[in-house]
Amino acid sequence: MPKDVESLKQSERIRQTILTKYGEIPLSIWRIDFSKNKLVHDIEETQNKIAEQKHKKWIEKGLYDESLYERFSMSSKSVRGKDAGLSIFPYDVAERIIKFYSQTYDIILDPCAGHATRMTAAFNLSRNYIGYDVSKRFMEHNRKVLKELWSNTLVKPEIAIVLKEKSSEYIEEPTDSIDMVFTSPPYYDTEYYGDEPEQLGWNKTYKEFLDGLKRVMMQCFRVLKPNHFCIFNVNDFRKEGVFYAYHNDVIQLAKYIGFIIHDVIILDWGSSIFACFASQIEDYKVTAKVHEYLIVMRKPEKYHLVWDKKIYKPNVEACPKCNSQIVFNMINEMHESAKCKCGYSVTRNIKQDGVMPREIVEAVEKTKEVRFNFDEEIKFDFE
Repeated sequence: MPKDVESLKQSERIRQTILTKYGEIPLSIWRIDFSKNKLVHDIEETQNKIAEQKHKKWIEKGLYDESLYERFSMSSKSVRGKDAGLSIFPYDVAERIIKFYSQTYDIILDPCAGHATRMTAAFNLSRNYIGYDVSKRFMEHNRKVLKELWSNTLVKPEIAIVLKEKSSEYIEEPTDSIDMVFTSPPYYDTEYYGDEPEQLGWNKTYKEFLDGLKRVMMQCFRVLKPNHFCIFNVNDFRKEGVFYAYHNDVIQLAKYIGFIIHDVIILDWGSSIFACFASQIEDYKVTAKVHEYLIVMRKPEKYHLVWDKKIYKPNVEACPKCNSQIVFNMINEMHESAKCKCGYSVTRNIKQDGVMPREIVEAVEKTKEVRFNFDEEIKFDFE
């Protein structure tokens, strides 16, 4: 159906609004602007020094152009070991995702906080942020960066940034309370994140790693508001000659949990270190990867929670008949049951208690963006 003059004008006005808001029309392939990484506080100076030393050796040997160095913070395909460089999440990607999928003063949950990029972007864009990570080193760094952000900002945003040094397999926030989930989970054990036992990939098989990631994603699904977005940045990888289609595994986990796959965005890194080793590409018939994935998931309006016995906590309550204590135990992914010695028995949907951090509550109240009904204890009980 052809458009009339007014509808064409309206389309143009919408286009200009989008361009003003995002600086471009969002496409399915994003070329990363690495110049914005100067806004990121590196985890430690030695990381850049290690990467720089390795890259300089390759440059001196004429293996690739010096301009490639700026594109990479990870200096090899496998960066295990405590002295290895870590990949830095691009600030440009964090900024674009947060602008596109959330609003000012929204609450963003980052279940794998890493080292400060997404937190910094959330701060600069006036979003509330809750970051989980088990890495002591990462969280010490993040607390230092957060202190610097607050001290270097003249006009303080009316937001709260909460850092939790604990596993996101047990997220504490209440059901349907988070506006957006945004993270970059571990790439199994291809990078060294720390040797904490709670690390998803440390000293585990790939299946054990995916089982842990599934529990994290279940919690993300639970706390996310219906019709809101969960975005995971992932990439496929090769380990000991075996190719792992990691992005596909994440998609399958998302579907199992109940997410709707809303979109897939390709991140174009522009160049690949592996491209310097043409003989290996020819010998092994393996292409040089220059992209990553943003898996965009959406929580449906109507849903049921999928549970896992490893994250389920039995509820103890008083029997309504005799007032004795009865224990509810999980009988399947959705239901729990209890039976009392008096003969009373009940089966019901699994429920989850949750507590929203007080700092977030106070920030939300200050901005007049009322999202919850709070009682004095700031506790929540959801069926």
